[in-house]
Amino acid sequence: MRLLLLTLSLLWLSNNPLHAQNAVVKQWKTTEFSSEKTLQENLKTAEDFKILGEMLESTAITKTLEKEGMVTLFAMPNSSFERIPEAKRDSIMAHPQMATGLPKYHMVAGRIDKALLKAAVEKNGGSVKMTTLQNEKLTVSLKNDELILSDMQGNNARILASDFYHKNGFIHIIDNVLLPLLAQ
Repeated sequence: MRLLLLTLSLLWLSNNPLHAQNAVVKQWKTTEFSSEKTLQENLKTAEDFKILGEMLESTAITKTLEKEGMVTLFAMPNSSFERIPEAKRDSIMAHPQMATGLPKYHMVAGRIDKALLKAAVEKNGGSVKMTTLQNEKLTVSLKNDELILSDMQGNNARILASDFYHKNGFIHIIDNVLLPLLAQ
């Protein structure tokens, strides 16, 4: 699966070169994403992603991102975190392993845009499993022309907006926090 996504990423890059002198800037609500900034730089000051931005500041996340190179993040805005029961949310934030595991559960290696996700889903009969940087599986499927992420417990998140560049990959905005097994 990783090979398929890597191949699709390389194919996309060969057809859509991103030149450093031509920064791509795209906005979602009040947040502006730039291809000249890293993932962490894009989310660090973004009010809509304050909770996720704080989680991404950990040393463990920084090391993971440096090791991986290209990363696609399925980013959860603050409103997604607010739907988690307060006790569970506080528990996640209080435990370093959970606080670093949650963002890694929403990241996959490679630079994967919406077109690549759709192509992979269609090529694989309606769904495709991806291994996250947390080494757990997320399933991507297509329902009513919307890309849906599902975790191993059957929880779903819709991709609300897609193809926001960062220096080392893409950001897709989702409407729900998916919880890895360690946070259940």
